[in-house]
Amino acid sequence: MLKNLAISVLNRVFSYLPCYVISHEPLIIITYWHDFVITQDDFLVSLSEYKHVYILIQIGWHRETPERAQELVDVLAELEQKRTGLHFTFLCNSPHEEEVIKSKGLNAVFCHQNAFIDEKLYPVIPGEKKLYDAIYIARVTPFKRQELAQNIKSLRFIGWTSPLETDYFNKIMTAAPQAKWTCNVASNKIYREINAARVGLCLSAEEGAMFVSAEYMLCGIPSVTTRNMGGREALFPEEAFCYVEDTPESVAEGVYKLIAHSPAPLEIRQAYLKNMYEHRQIFIKLVQNIINSSGKSLNFADQWEQVFIHKFGLRRRISIRTKIKRGIKRK
Repeated sequence: MLKNLAISVLNRVFSYLPCYVISHEPLIIITYWHDFVITQDDFLVSLSEYKHVYILIQIGWHRETPERAQELVDVLAELEQKRTGLHFTFLCNSPHEEEVIKSKGLNAVFCHQNAFIDEKLYPVIPGEKKLYDAIYIARVTPFKRQELAQNIKSLRFIGWTSPLETDYFNKIMTAAPQAKWTCNVASNKIYREINAARVGLCLSAEEGAMFVSAEYMLCGIPSVTTRNMGGREALFPEEAFCYVEDTPESVAEGVYKLIAHSPAPLEIRQAYLKNMYEHRQIFIKLVQNIINSSGKSLNFADQWEQVFIHKFGLRRRISIRTKIKRGIKRK
């Protein structure tokens, strides 16, 4: 009983909004759109003491169609009836997504989500033995389309599956008996699995930025991708990926094409880092413009090393110290 009471007290004491504070003065926070929407009442209460709050939105699942972009407009219109002083900017994962969202009258900038992965967590292992022709790190679920990988000779699947999707899982394992599947690999060890493969797979028709697509590149392996909505290939170096059609034959052909002709691992990593850094500069400039418009004189570029952490701590465990320093407590 005392243990449960202690846990309850700790949960209240350390209950924070699903966001990360980029700047305290002015208050600039970053969060995922879905996380903001489902906890918006908590946000409104906890941010009530601030006259102006600048909210940078990671989009998550794409908003590349007018219909999906309109959902943003509708939610913000309802929110404006509850309070003013919330200023939203959507961080888009493709130029097309930026265009669509801006066409709805919203603030948007092409600033790719994968630029905020900590590259130190995904190193290239020089001379690592290649055990698999291709790796696909993704939940085993229909929208990830693992069936498109069935013609690859040596295959690695990593990703959990829902008990509600057992039929799909069994279908995939039957179609690709050569695949080695693991439900989960610790995040601090996943780079080893990537380094053991020759090519990374990105096979969904639509989703978001797909963090693992960046992890492949940072570990120095090229990627095969289907055409898609979501913008995952926006930071891919041109020579380190290829598009394929939505067929097992085309996917396999793309994999073996890249195995035969692709840059060295460190070249792939450096080219991807270059593109990541360009988008970090876009982010720094965006934040600096907000700071300038508020009348503050802070140079945000000088603060970047103190502010930046892996994925800005969103949807992952961070230390209590970081929560206290860069979080907003629920009231």
